[in-house]
Amino acid sequence: MPAYSLPELPYDVAALEPHYPAEILALHHDKHHAGYVTGLNTTLDQLTELRESGNYGGLVGLEKTMAFNLSGHILHSLFWQNLSPDGGDKPVGELAAALDESFGSFDAFRDQLTQATVLGEPCRGSRSADGCSSSRSTTTTATSASALRRSSSSTLGSTRTT
Repeated sequence: MPAYSLPELPYDVAALEPHYPAEILALHHDKHHAGYVTGLNTTLDQLTELRESGNYGGLVGLEKTMAFNLSGHILHSLFWQNLSPDGGDKPVGELAAALDESFGSFDAFRDQLTQATVLGEPCRGSRSADGCSSSRSTTTTATSASALRRSSSSTLGSTRTT
């Protein structure tokens, strides 16, 4: 079976400093992401062996392992493409329109997402008995995901080598 490969970073490992230290970026890419690729290729080899043997007893476990490693690889491949030393500006086009429709503006989206993700404070503002004033965190995440899903018009390309 053809193997998957670790994609090269589209920028130097130090290009995102001081926001993302080069040492951490290299570790994340070269060890963590590489682990998904290695796990995926190992699982594909095991699936090939299983199919050739005709003994499908471990198929479900291998399929789950393959899904885990493949999703980790794809999501990290997208992650590297979404980081940029030249980034930080407001979105344009369909994404901007979806955020405006769902949140009123990019700034409102950023503020709500920031409040929902502040470390150690999943909810802010007045507190109810359960510690949150509303289901704001859940609503923010669901609305954010919905806005991003609607604005996504690209398809995933494979980073598989043949």
